[in-house]
Amino acid sequence: MIQLTVMAGLVGLMMTLSAVTGAAEPAVKKQGIVYLVFAIDTEPYQIDPNKLEQIPNFGCFGYDDKVAQAMESSWRGCYTDSFGDSLRLTWFVMSHEAFCHVPDGSCTMVLDTLEKFRSSIEQFGDEIAWHYHHADWTDPNEDGVYHWNQLLTFDRTSYTNGNDVNIAERMLNHLLIDRGFFPAAFRTGWEWENDPFSRWVEDIIPYDFSANPPNKQTPKKREPLRNQNDWSRAPRGYRGYHPDSKDYQAAGKMHRWIFRVNGSNKASEWNTIFQAARLGNDQIAAVTFHSYDNMCLLIDTLLPDFMHRAELADVKVRFATASAAAAAIARKSALPAPTVRIDRIGDTLFIASDSLIFQNAPYCAVKTSEGVYRRAFAHAVLKQKGKWFYALEGTKGFVFACGVTSLSGKTAVARYDDPPR
Repeated sequence: MIQLTVMAGLVGLMMTLSAVTGAAEPAVKKQGIVYLVFAIDTEPYQIDPNKLEQIPNFGCFGYDDKVAQAMESSWRGCYTDSFGDSLRLTWFVMSHEAFCHVPDGSCTMVLDTLEKFRSSIEQFGDEIAWHYHHADWTDPNEDGVYHWNQLLTFDRTSYTNGNDVNIAERMLNHLLIDRGFFPAAFRTGWEWENDPFSRWVEDIIPYDFSANPPNKQTPKKREPLRNQNDWSRAPRGYRGYHPDSKDYQAAGKMHRWIFRVNGSNKASEWNTIFQAARLGNDQIAAVTFHSYDNMCLLIDTLLPDFMHRAELADVKVRFATASAAAAAIARKSALPAPTVRIDRIGDTLFIASDSLIFQNAPYCAVKTSEGVYRRAFAHAVLKQKGKWFYALEGTKGFVFACGVTSLSGKTAVARYDDPPR
């Protein structure tokens, strides 16, 4: 009893001193926000790995099919987040070497097919991002039978249609030059990465939604090769991480971000996310589907329960695109949209940006008069921040384009056409 009386006296004395001195009560830490991202791998029904030339099945893009249903205002209006905003989706458009070999097709055919929904995408505030499948028509076991096989190297190993780096860059070059598209976010096909690929991305795209820990697919030798990946050692949190230059699965000092996708469509994972948000840490809950899945049904099944559990946890949820969510985590949302322009003086192209960009130099590509697409590396103009140059060296009849992003998740593209002579 004496001990309790003494403790009560001390508490009373502390309260009196606080009143006299005006000492503030401990501040309550602000709760974090959960950014809910629906990452749609936007592609036709699965490619036949046994056919070199084929007509992809884009049935899911029909006016009354899966993609169209997700573009209906009546369905989008069924859901609002904690801030009264409607559902937003991120369309990760697929690139694959196989599309370049479609009769009368093009390397950009998935983006081209999605284009019919452009007005809806803009109306809803959706995002178009990039989904790159690293593959080529190969015969790794040398039995004379070729397939569309997943590639597992990124060290300029030569394959049927070029080396592994060239194949990846050619896919991006077509999107940039032919369609004026450049991404701020991307997902790899089969969720595959390795360290050289990670270092390649570091110079190009700020936000990567490919991680899926603790997944690891055991390498197989039977063709066709696909679904090979390893995220077994990657961080399992939902705030993303900067990878290490020597280990894409370890946190390090690279500038780009890697975020976790999948897993968060389980109630146990949701509770982990909500608890972290209650402690003041913004989180990204990213769930992925394919465009040929019944996306509306899947979201109708998942979303009400997710929002109900968030409400019970007293956590606010914001529907966001991949880049917007990533920029919020990076605390770069307020950065202005980037700018980029191309001017020609003599036999030199000068590229300039008046705002801060993610890349050390813009990603540039050239289409030669012979129709060859290749990456073009611009060099910094000494003592002039935000300016780069590219020497033409007598090149004629070309198309040149550059893409940039800021950490706000916004992009800009500039193009220069040299008229045929």
